[in-house]
Amino acid sequence: MFDVEAIREEFPIFKRYPTLIYMDSACTTLKPQRVIDAVAYYYSELSGCSGRSIHKLSTRTNEAVEDAREKVAEFINAKTSEIIWTKNTSESINLVANSLTLRREENIVTTYIEHHSNLLPWQFLTKKFGAELRFIKVDSEGEIDISQAEKIIDPKTRLVAISHTSNVLGTSLPVEEIRKIAHDNDALVLADGAQSVPHFPVDVKKLGVDFLAFSGHKMCGPTGIGALYGRGEILEELPPAFVGGGMIKTVSFTEAEVALPPQKFEAGVQNYAGIIGLSEAIKFLESIGMQNIEKHEKKLMELLLNKVSNLDFVKIYGPLNIEKKIGILPFNIVAPNGEILIDPHDLAIMMDEIADIEIRSGMHCVEPFVKELGAEKGTARTSLYLYNKREEIIKFTETLEEIHTFIK
Repeated sequence: MFDVEAIREEFPIFKRYPTLIYMDSACTTLKPQRVIDAVAYYYSELSGCSGRSIHKLSTRTNEAVEDAREKVAEFINAKTSEIIWTKNTSESINLVANSLTLRREENIVTTYIEHHSNLLPWQFLTKKFGAELRFIKVDSEGEIDISQAEKIIDPKTRLVAISHTSNVLGTSLPVEEIRKIAHDNDALVLADGAQSVPHFPVDVKKLGVDFLAFSGHKMCGPTGIGALYGRGEILEELPPAFVGGGMIKTVSFTEAEVALPPQKFEAGVQNYAGIIGLSEAIKFLESIGMQNIEKHEKKLMELLLNKVSNLDFVKIYGPLNIEKKIGILPFNIVAPNGEILIDPHDLAIMMDEIADIEIRSGMHCVEPFVKELGAEKGTARTSLYLYNKREEIIKFTETLEEIHTFIK
């Protein structure tokens, strides 16, 4: 049984703010006490450098870090040696981009719906080498035309970078189909898993991608910690994106021999507290069950869609089919002629001040696609997670009606 009240008891912020309705989990999630305690454990009982000194504090830190690496690997069905520590999804994607070289005749393929973190690295990379950046179109329902992808991805494609799940519409893209097309053309595939890994079971072997990037802070973990999965044989071939202490075997004044993956890509002291906290966050999610989290979120989203779609003054962006999305709902308050009545930032402020409801507003770091949707000033966005409950959906809908009455 999914006991949302028992789950909420794990989060101290609800004790600090009893009336808080947090609907901004696509941006960052709240943190359970056990994750906070895990971070504090490192600073209060370890505080050593992993892989450096041989005293007990360093040794115990190293054990905790490698145990965490194993936990992350198990969570997505990868090998331990295929997990690289990073700050977040953005750094994971940049790590791959900074490790690649391109020929002028080659191209990188991405889509219209990408987060800036999965767009800008490829813009900069293709401009650096004079290569081409190509785009697969995504329509307003979050759908991709596979036949178009088959035309755009060709033997000169070096890599395809694609969101697993969109942070704007909440829809999942056909990663496995795109991966097959890419691999048939000997291209690599990177999936942005920032919005998929926290919300439903993800198996990198089933996806078949070469890289998967995700962030700890979007899955009840600390900020400043993320992971990059890289297929083992690819990691062995790629040069390191960053160099420094901890990523080498031997060094002379003029030469260096790099370590094997994953250490090859982990220059410098890492965020050990964050790594240990991420491991604890995964244990927390596993104790609930990823499939249970997915079912709970879909039930809430079904209620939210039913409530909000009946409000004639709300424009919803993306599909209304619950089977096509996670708990993300972008919207605006509009007049009968479709004109947006209130700036989404003002709407977010009013939701907060009137009912203590926290939502996101603006471009959601996907400015080109949001403008393609016709939302020149962005949208408001609710995003649900395991600690949200039915009563909050009802309160959210009532607050929307109250705000509309006030501004019309």
